[in-house]
Amino acid sequence: MGLPTGFGAKKKDTAAQVNRAIEETRRAVDVLTTATEEEEPAKVKVDESGSTANNGADDSGDDTGPQPAPINSHAEGSLDEDSDDDSDDDEGAEAHEADTLPISHQVGLKDHSRTVSALSVDPAGVRMVTGGRDCLVKLWDFPGMDANMRPFRSFEPAEGNPIRDVQFSTTGDQILVASSSSQMKIYDRDGSEIVEFIKGDPYIRDMRHTKGHVAALTCCRWHPFERGVFLTSSLDSTLRIWDAENKRSQTQVIVAKSRVPGGRTAITSCAYSPDGKLIVGGAADGALRIWNSAGSFLRPTHTVENAHMSGAAISSVSFSIANNLIATRAMDDTLKLWDIRKFTKPINVVSGLMNFFEETNVIFSPNDRYILTGTSVKKNEGAGKICVFERDTLNKVQEIALGNSSVVRVHWHAKLNQIFCGTGDGSVQALYDPLLSFAGVKTSVAKRPKHRAVDEVDLYNDANRPILTPHALPMFKDDEPRSTKRRREKMRNDPVATRRPDIPISGPGRGGKIGTSLTAHIMRGLIKDTTRDEDPREAILRHAKEAEENPYWVAPAYKKNQPQAVYADTVFEDESEEAQSAAKKRRQ
Repeated sequence: MGLPTGFGAKKKDTAAQVNRAIEETRRAVDVLTTATEEEEPAKVKVDESGSTANNGADDSGDDTGPQPAPINSHAEGSLDEDSDDDSDDDEGAEAHEADTLPISHQVGLKDHSRTVSALSVDPAGVRMVTGGRDCLVKLWDFPGMDANMRPFRSFEPAEGNPIRDVQFSTTGDQILVASSSSQMKIYDRDGSEIVEFIKGDPYIRDMRHTKGHVAALTCCRWHPFERGVFLTSSLDSTLRIWDAENKRSQTQVIVAKSRVPGGRTAITSCAYSPDGKLIVGGAADGALRIWNSAGSFLRPTHTVENAHMSGAAISSVSFSIANNLIATRAMDDTLKLWDIRKFTKPINVVSGLMNFFEETNVIFSPNDRYILTGTSVKKNEGAGKICVFERDTLNKVQEIALGNSSVVRVHWHAKLNQIFCGTGDGSVQALYDPLLSFAGVKTSVAKRPKHRAVDEVDLYNDANRPILTPHALPMFKDDEPRSTKRRREKMRNDPVATRRPDIPISGPGRGGKIGTSLTAHIMRGLIKDTTRDEDPREAILRHAKEAEENPYWVAPAYKKNQPQAVYADTVFEDESEEAQSAAKKRRQ
């Protein structure tokens, strides 16, 4: 007989399990839709004369949609599949990876009960923070999660106030939270509160003299490279620059003056430029303003009064990585692209992008080639989508349907190469490609939930945990009939359990009972007290014989030197009137 080749349990094929788990998250092909002539929103091209013209969709019938023009001159040749040169193949692969959207697989992270209105991922791509209109902030840890996709921490920064914006710091150790209250808070990456900033005085008219915001916050942004410096915007018509070390007052106040009656307008969005030299703010009056971050902030350096429709809040502003373009998204269902070198009219405009949320954002892709934003839909009336446009021309590249809910927040993480979307049904949808994406949800999907033992219960995270109530067990129950009617009849026949009510008492007393009221109780005590009718001398002499035979208190102390007490047989009150008059004469 030959020796056995192995002992013990066989080694599990973890690679096959990971591939199987990832394959289960693959998106259906029919969900990925491209822009067609009927579906594409109208794109408006602004020419040099200021007139506009509608451009139709791309006539190409390719299912992958029109591809953007490559930035590098060698990229065109690198896409040639017939080339046999190895260097050309390598360049082609790099260009393909740069242009390919990581959307082949989709994972849902569901824990909020209402719309996810804020979302941010730390620079390392390890943790994600989300905020929603359920007033909760949730922290997610990708390496620590399994396929159940549950957050490890949940808290409410401001009771009853929906979350408007959250953002990780550039170092990833702090989280800035802006809710619908006027006070922002900073938390560490584990969810512990570090500092809460001051609220301004609402009775001061001049907003420059208040030490904080006096109305609800709308947006918050960390400085691109200065540690501890951040920017906030509010409905009180101001933007404020803060230092994390000083919670008692802001360092700078930017007051936006509007042409609407009253001179104030709500600042609904703000952003720093990538180099930190410019600050842009979008307002509810439709105006777009830019300030120099090193200036005096007395007036903006650039202003476009009618950037969007008046009364339609600008929900998001974003700088391109090249630092010369600004994309704006507003509730007038438009997306506009601006060049700050010619800040008078937009370069391109896309209309027909439904927007029902003041938190809907617009972002540039990490490679600065695309612009992404989400669309809103009414309940059970279609699917919310992520719309991907070319940066320079705003030609639609791709439409990604995410389900029957609006897409509010979009975040494309550069290191993970994954797209995270906050939706109206309270879930975060993560899009990734197994070949192009790294870690993130890709790591969590591969972890199957731990199989618990019969007696192992997670008391904190298991919503289906059993609730043990010992007194509800059959062994602790009395043998009582289930029918309440029979129970009542049994109790009625029991003279102890069922007692006949006492008859109400009327008058001074009846049936040998006296009333139980407070007055009756006091009167009963007064009737028993007969000390007023007794003679005090007789009351004392009543105890004289007993005190003499058995002295206990005072008498033993004076037993040797105390004279014999002699009591009078009669007193003055007992003598007759004649004896009193005779005694009176003797005294005279």
